[in-house]
Amino acid sequence: GSVVVGDVTAEAGVSRKAFYEHFEGFDECWSEAWEIAIDVLFVEIGKAVAERGDPTDREALIALGAEVSLTLSAAEPLVAHATLLDVVGGGPAALKASQAALERHANLILTTWDGKSYADSTEERRLAAMAAVSIYTGTVRAYLVADRADEMPAAAGQITKLIIAVLKA
Repeated sequence: GSVVVGDVTAEAGVSRKAFYEHFEGFDECWSEAWEIAIDVLFVEIGKAVAERGDPTDREALIALGAEVSLTLSAAEPLVAHATLLDVVGGGPAALKASQAALERHANLILTTWDGKSYADSTEERRLAAMAAVSIYTGTVRAYLVADRADEMPAAAGQITKLIIAVLKA
């Protein structure tokens, strides 16, 4: 069912008054939580690349990004569900934020693969990057809907191959 402010305050152990001191309503709270979740994903990818990435091996960097993303999604399936599935019911503002996150992911892929940002790439390369992102998001959605989130990390190799094929096309 739908989550309401009372659910949030009960889970957080705060009063409704405290909630409304920080947020105008549920939509603002949800939006901020969603943004934090997306930021955590990119921070974790960045950490992994800094610690284990070889900047000269584009394929290995794409594989590392897929591994980190899928492992994090498997570890936090409710967060993955909220950011990839529940956002659809969030209305126009949520969909715009979701699209911005997808473009942020596409930017990371293009910067890694082509050495150019999303904004500086051709329409063809932007479409390729969005297709690559769709491979990841579509797979995660399928695992979440099937209640098989724990199996996602095992798909990293196949997802990486598909993403690289799209980027090479």
